[in-house]
Amino acid sequence: MRLDAEKYRRLERKIVELADAVICITSDDASYFGRFSGNIHVIPPVHLGPVNPRRTIVETCPRALVLLGSFEWAAKQRNLQQILDGLVPTLRRNTISLQVVGAVPEAIRARHEGDPSVTFHGRMPDVRPLLDKCRGGLVAEVLGGGFKLKILDYAFAGLPIFGLRPALTGMAPEERSAMFEAENLSEIGDLIVRNIDDLEALNASQIELQSLAAQRFGLAAGTERMSRVFLR
Repeated sequence: MRLDAEKYRRLERKIVELADAVICITSDDASYFGRFSGNIHVIPPVHLGPVNPRRTIVETCPRALVLLGSFEWAAKQRNLQQILDGLVPTLRRNTISLQVVGAVPEAIRARHEGDPSVTFHGRMPDVRPLLDKCRGGLVAEVLGGGFKLKILDYAFAGLPIFGLRPALTGMAPEERSAMFEAENLSEIGDLIVRNIDDLEALNASQIELQSLAAQRFGLAAGTERMSRVFLR
């Protein structure tokens, strides 16, 4: 793995040195690549998926959270296992369920088979019906780093976000203030339990977050930022 990493490090360095411009999606990435290029631009991801602007979380909505992901990579499997071990017991004690979407190794599925608080949906052609049946989206992965695109899926679907600070890299302070943010799994479990039935707080959070996300991650904002790079 170290040899493989070194190979890609060298290839990456050569590509950056040859490029006329380097586009990064977070300022952290820009700081790293700025050592190798003099023309760095930060352009956040652009959300081109569906938007659900009229959603309201009501009493009949199940007390459930959704976790979107792709769990083929070892680091993502480790993240998932940490969430299942560290957070699900708290959810189970408080009759809150976790809906996991994405390919999950059979070994992990078998370990939690029969647990009524966890449902593995696998890959879904359309996740929107499930999102409408959840009161929040979970962003609790700390291994692997990088911007979590599921944040945009949640925000534009009208889902409040419960997230760990290290997992919310690339989000602006005002965007974080519209989320339910915690330092670790124990703290986020308590945060979920305290807020899962506060419909007013959940709806206020998702409305503010979607508005902020539209300003920074919408097509108009992305096109304007790209034009600065390619039309200068």
